[in-house]
Amino acid sequence: YDLVMKLRIDPQWHFLALLAVGVVAFLRGPAILERAAWSGGSGTVTGRVDSVEAGRRVRVVRYTYEVDGKAYGAETTSSDLGVAGVPTVVTYAKSDPAVSTLNPEKLDGIFRTSLIVLIVACLPLLIMWGVEIRHLFARKQEPVRKAHDLPQQPDEPTLDQ
Repeated sequence: YDLVMKLRIDPQWHFLALLAVGVVAFLRGPAILERAAWSGGSGTVTGRVDSVEAGRRVRVVRYTYEVDGKAYGAETTSSDLGVAGVPTVVTYAKSDPAVSTLNPEKLDGIFRTSLIVLIVACLPLLIMWGVEIRHLFARKQEPVRKAHDLPQQPDEPTLDQ
């Protein structure tokens, strides 16, 4: 308890924690927000793999598809998908056909992972704020000393004593 009362967290740590949450939200936010588009249901169409760029472990697969006469394009990363020029099954969100995937079975895992990463990124910030709030309340509960509560100074000794 005394440690928490004495603990003060420097403002730069708050800034760094907020920055970390911002970066994670920027990187993982789209995957979390796409969940709303998928809640309206999904459909499938036959699309075409346009290009595959192979990296060391992951391939970037660019594909196109058409829904209700309108053409869409997207890309995904995968370790096992895609051969350029080959037809493929594209799953799209009915509420927003621009949101699509070649791996519909991975959508729940991507959402869960993104949410967990965002929550873990928020934990240091929440812990710091909790410590600061507790410190603030502890300071407010300290009794205020009044002049009559202070110890009395002994009278000055006089020469006759």
